[in-house]
Amino acid sequence: MAGHLRNTFGHRDVLPGIVLRCLQRCAMAVFSTVLPIFLLSYAIHRIGSVSALYLADVILGERISLPQIAGSSLVLPGVLGISPNSRTPGGWRA
Repeated sequence: MAGHLRNTFGHRDVLPGIVLRCLQRCAMAVFSTVLPIFLLSYAIHRIGSVSALYLADVILGERISLPQIAGSSLVLPGVLGISPNSRTPGGWRA
C-alpha cells in the first residue's frame, strides 16, 4: 500500500509531506494573523477607534492606562485632520 510513496529509485517521496506542511503553515498564517487583523480593522471602522478602546474596557475587562489615553488624545486629532469626512471642508488646517 505504501509503494506509491516511493519513486523510481526506491527513495521515499518527500514532496507531498513538504507541500502539506507548507499548506498547513499558510493556513495557520491566514487564520491566526491575517484574518484577525482584517476583522479588527473592520470592527474599528464600524464602531470607531475611541469606542473600541472603551468597549475593550467595558466588555473584555481590559484596563485603560494613562499612556493609552494620552496616545488616543494625540492620534485622534491627527486622524480627524486627514480624514476626508471631517467636519470642516478640507480637514483641519493650521
